[in-house]
Amino acid sequence: MQRLLLALQCLIIAFFCALSLHWVTISPFSDLELLLDDLRTEWFVPESVHPSIVIIDIDEKSLQQIGQWPWSRNTLANLLETLHEHYNVKVTGLDFVIAESTRHDQSYLEFLQSSGFATFNQPIDQLSQLHPEDDRLAEVMQGKAIVPGFVFKNDSTLNLNQLPESIAKLDRDTALTFDLIQAKGFTGNIEAVNSAAPVQGFFDNPIVDRDGVYRRAALLQLSQQAVYPALSLRVAQLAISADLDHLAPIAFEPEPMGNALSVNFIQLGRFIIPTAEHASVRVPFMSSQSGFHYFSAVDVLNRDIAFEKLQQKIVLIGTTAPGLKDIRSTAVNPNMPGVEIHANIIAGILSNSIPFQPSWGPAATLLQLTFVSILLLWLYQSRTPWLRMAGTLLILALSIAGNLIAWQQGLILALAPNLALIIMLYSITTSWQLLSENYNRQKITRLFGQYVPRSLVPRLTDISSDQLLRGEEKELTVLFSDVRGFTGISESLRPEQLTDLMNRLLTPLTSVIYHHQGTIDKYMGDAIMAFWGAPIAMSNHANQAVEAALEMQTTIEALQADLSDFQVKNLAMGIGINTGAMCVGNMGSEYRMAYTVMGDAVNLGSRLEALTRQYGLPILVSESTANAANDYLFLPIDRVRVKGKQEPVTILAPLIKLKNKHPTDELLVQQMTLFLEAYRQQQWGQASEILESIQARPHLQGLALLYRERMDVLSEQNLPEQWDGVFTFTSK
Repeated sequence: MQRLLLALQCLIIAFFCALSLHWVTISPFSDLELLLDDLRTEWFVPESVHPSIVIIDIDEKSLQQIGQWPWSRNTLANLLETLHEHYNVKVTGLDFVIAESTRHDQSYLEFLQSSGFATFNQPIDQLSQLHPEDDRLAEVMQGKAIVPGFVFKNDSTLNLNQLPESIAKLDRDTALTFDLIQAKGFTGNIEAVNSAAPVQGFFDNPIVDRDGVYRRAALLQLSQQAVYPALSLRVAQLAISADLDHLAPIAFEPEPMGNALSVNFIQLGRFIIPTAEHASVRVPFMSSQSGFHYFSAVDVLNRDIAFEKLQQKIVLIGTTAPGLKDIRSTAVNPNMPGVEIHANIIAGILSNSIPFQPSWGPAATLLQLTFVSILLLWLYQSRTPWLRMAGTLLILALSIAGNLIAWQQGLILALAPNLALIIMLYSITTSWQLLSENYNRQKITRLFGQYVPRSLVPRLTDISSDQLLRGEEKELTVLFSDVRGFTGISESLRPEQLTDLMNRLLTPLTSVIYHHQGTIDKYMGDAIMAFWGAPIAMSNHANQAVEAALEMQTTIEALQADLSDFQVKNLAMGIGINTGAMCVGNMGSEYRMAYTVMGDAVNLGSRLEALTRQYGLPILVSESTANAANDYLFLPIDRVRVKGKQEPVTILAPLIKLKNKHPTDELLVQQMTLFLEAYRQQQWGQASEILESIQARPHLQGLALLYRERMDVLSEQNLPEQWDGVFTFTSK
């Protein structure tokens, strides 16, 4: 069995090791890795506000005061002029494209023509070619660190306007094998903007995961064999450059990756930007809400913002207005403005905190899987469940901790293969152990078949072996029975006769106990010890024990005739029953164990059985049993101190089931109650009169004789006034 388990474990390990090399290409596993990535990102997001990057927001407030988007070129020119000439910002990135020239309607052109200015005193068809607002915007942008954005399209081959200058030209063969996203179409800025701001960047992000979440962004794209940088890369370039005439160079080197070429890093001046497939970077989120200061565009135009809040800042102009459709779902925020993704990437570039997956990542994952597998195989040699669980949790915690430490250092290493392997191995091993334990439990069931009736054996399978065998304290009812005078009987019999007698005597008595769902604890010669309430819990254990005792008395009477060949006469049996807290479980030594009960309540049951000889009654029960066995009517007998106990115990005898009681039974209980009251109050005459009526009942003559002898002795003694009537036994 263990060899088969080991083979299955090794097969699972081999499967995961092979799978780890292609983990990201298999949908369920890559989805799990994305989920873990999101959790790591949320756990370690700094929740800080970047001090050098701000966002000028085209928000609802700005739209209400300035008008609907797009704004006029004059408004944009005023905004940029205010930022650079009044607030002296370092660089501005535009997260939008200026794709159309300013158009003038007929009435506006006629107004220009009828004006008194010579410049506009020309035909309308010539005036329509003039774009003074575009020219003013271009004039404001000229020579300033402003990066307009443009858009690549992957769902359309239509082109609008022209693209700016690229950072590299590729030959046809290289372009076809390059692992860059090949744009089908584009929308560029108008000629005036292209001329004024040759440094531009695309702001679209074609890399979105299957679940619609933006976690990565491409820094380079291809169009017509030319390589273009992203808006975030261009803004970072201007931010670290001395001026527009001395820009920090953007460099990359295509490296072979299978049958294709890939970009493993981009160099921006002194900064090294690690990249993954499609020259993409993992977005290094600054915060789950907003890691950047936002300022309303209209407040900038009105110069309502303190100068020092914008001075020498890197500025991105974007929108959070709901109707402008620039909201993205990200790993940390399902409603993040698109402009903030660019801001996070810029912050990551300038702080060298872009997380990346190293080229040796798959090899490290394979090595970790191998090491973890060896540890788990060694650990699972133990058959102790808590040790296996604790060891598995420790290995799981160490794997997660190591991965999180690497994540904090900016290394993206796969975590899902390790977690999946550990969980799978533990699940398979635990399931196997459960099957083995089920087999062992069947053995335990066969073992308990010696103690409990066959009808209860199937119910043992619902109880764990640990629960069955460990010691625990429960309220149970214990029964002790002993055949009176059996020692004398056995002395006259040969060994084989004695064996036959024991079998013929104990078998029907055991059958009665089993019939009432009792558990046989042990046989002690002719004596039987049994208990109710374990291993199968039952609420009516006291009733069952009393009913079994009464039936055992009937059975022993019936056996009188069957045992005539053994010369057995006047066969009688005493039974003591007690209910209370007992310790039950598999007890003994390493050499022999037995399922048994122990405790003071058990000892009291044994003492009660011995007292049946003293009182001449077949069955005696404790007060706790009488209270619990509410199906029966009990006759109070006495209050005694048994040997070994200081606390007095009320003892009673079962008379009959309540549903079958007769008025004479209730009368007897009343008489016995009155007798005991008179007896304890030392009213010997009254007690003696009551005792006469009790003595008239044949089965109570022995009890009445006991009390008469006791009263004869007590009446001659000088008893204290507060005498409690409790009789103390000094022997068992």
